[in-house]
Amino acid sequence: MKILIVTPIFPPEVGGPARYSWDLLRLLSPKHFVKVVCFAPKKIELSNVVSVGTDKGTIKRQWQFFKSCLQQCRGCDVMLLFEPLTVGLAGLLAGKILGKKVILKYVGDVSWETARNQGITKLDLESYLDSHLDWRRLLTLAVLTFVDQIITPSVYLERVLSKYYFVSRGKIKAIPNSVDLPVRKISKIKNQIIYSGRLVDWKNLDLVLHALSHLSKTSPWKLLIVGDGPEKRKLVQLCAHLKLKNRVQFLGSLNPGETLGRIVQSELLILFSDYEGMSHVILEGMANGAVVIASDIPSNADVIADKSTGFLVPRQNIDLLTKTVAQLLANPKFCLEISQKARHEIEQHYTWSTNLPSLINAFNNLIGKS
Repeated sequence: MKILIVTPIFPPEVGGPARYSWDLLRLLSPKHFVKVVCFAPKKIELSNVVSVGTDKGTIKRQWQFFKSCLQQCRGCDVMLLFEPLTVGLAGLLAGKILGKKVILKYVGDVSWETARNQGITKLDLESYLDSHLDWRRLLTLAVLTFVDQIITPSVYLERVLSKYYFVSRGKIKAIPNSVDLPVRKISKIKNQIIYSGRLVDWKNLDLVLHALSHLSKTSPWKLLIVGDGPEKRKLVQLCAHLKLKNRVQFLGSLNPGETLGRIVQSELLILFSDYEGMSHVILEGMANGAVVIASDIPSNADVIADKSTGFLVPRQNIDLLTKTVAQLLANPKFCLEISQKARHEIEQHYTWSTNLPSLINAFNNLIGKS
């Protein structure tokens, strides 16, 4: 099978589409012909990745991306899009011109993300979709209408698509995000905590920093922040204000192997977001022995059983977040019990060996292969 992956970001950029597209390229290439078209600030030196620079204006950038999709799509059987607007419009148009089957992996709403990034709203995803309609939502609706199939990582996003974009459930297939289970023995750095992801408003890293600043001054915790984004400057300034400069290390964007290595070393992983589709980093933490503390939102609750395979903390409850971190750092035996249950959950439901066949079947069914 010949597959074209079209994604807005690719490693070393950090984020779900980057990690998922990297994993698909790695796992599908031995048996299938796989190419990637992506945006990237610097040219990606891989023979099967075509990167389009981000230094041009929007119209020129989109035109160049469309031409790249059109060229790479000519010999493919199916195109997999990772976002409906930034790459979805250009990719869908190229696919339809050439008569190719197009699948969209839907993991979040561009209209809401843009509004949060620009400070236009502080509403959560569904509250925003209930009350706002803009041109981005209309274009998203058009893309969702004309793609041949939609894949979501969670049942929660199936509900979002059905309720707010009127997509038939028959057009949607839920395939969970997946990770590799480690075979090596995991060695932890005591009291090390990690965050990995984009530095954007709805990840609530400012609240995490405030929570950690309330820990006992004698607690020797350290926080690693992997990733980059528009909130970095504010977060660095907040660390200085809270006198956390010696406790918090900003590592920037790392490649997937380096990121995973940091997660493997960490005792705790914190993700206190207002929204997640299904977080890769939560799955990687659970698979690699990092006890996950996450916000109590639907997609996180789909994966984590509170106080069994991880911890769910209501958004904005900084005091409970502080208490949960303190409790876990003081009780490594309890952490080990939680991490063992979490690994078992990943082994049962969220490995590539479990879920990759479902994705391949979706490709084959769409293009009419047995």
